[in-house]
Amino acid sequence: MRTILAFTLVLVAGLILGGLAQTLHAQSPAVRNTSVLRADMTGLQATEGYLNVVEQAPGAIGRKQYHTGDVFFYVMTGSMTLEMDGRSAVSINQGQAFHLDPKTVITPRNASTSAPVKFLVFGLVGKGQSPSVQVP
Repeated sequence: MRTILAFTLVLVAGLILGGLAQTLHAQSPAVRNTSVLRADMTGLQATEGYLNVVEQAPGAIGRKQYHTGDVFFYVMTGSMTLEMDGRSAVSINQGQAFHLDPKTVITPRNASTSAPVKFLVFGLVGKGQSPSVQVP
């Protein structure tokens, strides 16, 4: 119950702060990944939660990667596709969410060639670890 409450609080804080964040990671101009929040998770020793807002231009393709912990995607506007190695691709539309197991190799894509997509990425990671690892 405590973990669900912590997840909910982090998600709500991210929704409120999502439009205010200004820190951008170095990346393709077609993909903007804004770090909104990173915090220690109470009751989960040596674990941090993070929340990012990702915006992809029409037709944009994100980097091939895997996440080091559990990840939750929530599409705020538009539609995205997660291509996964060894599994069928998943489409996530506005208002839908998806859970991704750790170390699942993905390539996130904007499903539209005419409209941008904006989505939240909430994940859990070991304290001080990178949330994702780029795959060649």
